[in-house]
Amino acid sequence: MAGEFEDIYPVKEGYERFDQRNTSFSQRRMSKGEDTFSYQDEAGKVERMRKGVPGFSLVDYSFKDAAETYSDHGMDTGYYSWKPLGVTQKPDAIPRWEVSPEEASKVVTKAASFYGACGVGFCELDKRWIYSHTSDGRPIVFE
Repeated sequence: MAGEFEDIYPVKEGYERFDQRNTSFSQRRMSKGEDTFSYQDEAGKVERMRKGVPGFSLVDYSFKDAAETYSDHGMDTGYYSWKPLGVTQKPDAIPRWEVSPEEASKVVTKAASFYGACGVGFCELDKRWIYSHTSDGRPIVFE
């Protein structure tokens, strides 16, 4: 490796977490309300399709929706869901799977490759890179 992460990507000492309410998406919603212009607005979608507005056909929306299933409806939905889509139930008689970080990384790498990832990497979580608050103002806290 070329060097430690901190050597390659130095971060100023006073760096703090960012409040998601200060992003452009949240600012628009906070200043204009929930009913601001959206490509998902049903009446607007129909109107743009009927008018034949380039880039807003049923096929165009289908491509957009297929690409955005992870974030189409915001937090705790799609790929961002906090509920598992499928879970293996561990039988009570079987002990918890506990291995070294190295062994766990081998298993995660194998699974990710199996599901189509072309590369897998691991790093320590730097909590400074996680929003301090959600877009609706709830604090994000770590246990």
